[in-house]
Amino acid sequence: MKQTADLLVDFMKSYNIKESVFDDITSNLSSLITTDELGNMTEYGQVYELLQNIYSTDRMMSKLTQPCSRMLKECYWKSNEISCNILFRKIKTTQGFCCGFNHYGTFDISDLVAREPVNNSYFSGGTGPALGLKVIMDLEEDQYKSSIKPVYGFNVAVQPPTDFPEMNLLSYSLEASEDLTLSVTPKLFVSAKSIRSVPLKRRQCLFPDEGTLEWTNVYSYKTCTSECKARAIYQYCKCWPYYYPLLKSLRICSLLDVKCLGLHKYNYSTMNDDPEDDDELSTADKCNCYPQCNEIQYTLHSDRAKATPMQDYFNTNYSILNVHYDTVGCHKTEKDVYNTWDRALSSVGGIVGFCIGGSIITVIEIVFFFCQSIFYTLRKKPKVTQINTINQDLYTNFKPNIQKTMMKPLKNFT
Repeated sequence: MKQTADLLVDFMKSYNIKESVFDDITSNLSSLITTDELGNMTEYGQVYELLQNIYSTDRMMSKLTQPCSRMLKECYWKSNEISCNILFRKIKTTQGFCCGFNHYGTFDISDLVAREPVNNSYFSGGTGPALGLKVIMDLEEDQYKSSIKPVYGFNVAVQPPTDFPEMNLLSYSLEASEDLTLSVTPKLFVSAKSIRSVPLKRRQCLFPDEGTLEWTNVYSYKTCTSECKARAIYQYCKCWPYYYPLLKSLRICSLLDVKCLGLHKYNYSTMNDDPEDDDELSTADKCNCYPQCNEIQYTLHSDRAKATPMQDYFNTNYSILNVHYDTVGCHKTEKDVYNTWDRALSSVGGIVGFCIGGSIITVIEIVFFFCQSIFYTLRKKPKVTQINTINQDLYTNFKPNIQKTMMKPLKNFT
C-alpha cells in the first residue's frame, strides 16, 4: 500500500536511506513472486544489510499489503452481517498475503504467537445466495505500489480448506465496480476403510491422517507439492520465499535472490511428483507426493455483472463477491478393494461349479483322496522285498543234516 510505504519512507530517513532508493525497492517487490527482471536497483545492495536488521522481507511485505480491515468493508454469512475480522484472517498464498475465509490447512510461525482465537469453520447447510457468503470490498486503486499483474482488481480462489492456496492454478479476477457470483458444485472422492489394508505402493494414495507434512497435520497433495517447491527453492538459492509458511529460522528471499529464482524457476516449477519414478533427478526435483485417498474437488460457474451503486458506497469503486453452493446434492465416487482372497475364492468356485459341476466339497474330496492314497502307500510293505528277504534267510541259515551210515556185508547171499 502506498500509504504504508510513505510511513516506511519516513522511518527509513532516520537511517539515512534515500527516498529514491526505497521507492525503487518497493516498486520491484512484486518480482519476488513473478521473478521478473529488476529495474533500477543499483544501490539496493548497499542498504540490504541495514534493511534486514530493520524490516525483513516478509515483515515488509506484510506491512505493505492491504489490510483485511480496509479491503473488506462488509461481510454477510447466510444473510446475516458479521464482522469481517471474524470471518477472515490474513494468510499466505503463492501471490503473497491474502484474506482467507474458512481456511485452516496450514500454519506459520505467526500462528504460534498468542492472539485472539478465530473460528475458521463455517458450514453453509444449504444452497443459493441466501445461504452463502457475500463480501463488499474496496479496491483502493490509488494505494497500489507494486502489482503482480498489470490490472487493478482482486483474485478469488475457491479450494478445500486444508490445501495451501496455489492462486496461480485457478483463480477468478474481480475488477472495480463489478459484481462476481461464484456457484460452487462439489465432487467427493472417498475411499473405503478396506483400502487402508492395501500396501501403499499398490493403492497409490494417502489418507488425511497419513503422510508427514511440516505445514499441516492433515495430508494434502497440493500442500505436499508446495512444500516440495519451497524446499527446492531453498536448495537452489539458499533462501525461503516469504509467501510460503515458515516454521524455523531460515533466510528469507530478498530482491538480491530474484536472479537465482528466475534462473531456476523452470526446475522447481516442473518437478517430478511421482514417488515411483526412478529417473535420475536431483533431490530437490523429487517430491514423493501421493494423491489423496479422500478428496474434494470444486466445479465453479461464474456470473459477472456491473455493480449497481449502493446507498452507502455511491461515490467509490467497490466490488461485490457472492459465493454459494449451486445444488443440494453432489457426485460421490467411492473406491474399494475389488479383488480379495475371499472374493477370488468365491468367484473361482462359482465358475467351476457352473462349468463342471464342481464345488468346494469337490475340492475337499479330491484333496482327501490324494492324502488317503499317499497314507496307504506309505504304510503298505512291498511283497517282493519280503519274499527275497525270506529266501535269503532260508538259504543262509540252511544246514543240511547228513548222516554217515556204514554198510554191513551181507551174510547170506544167494
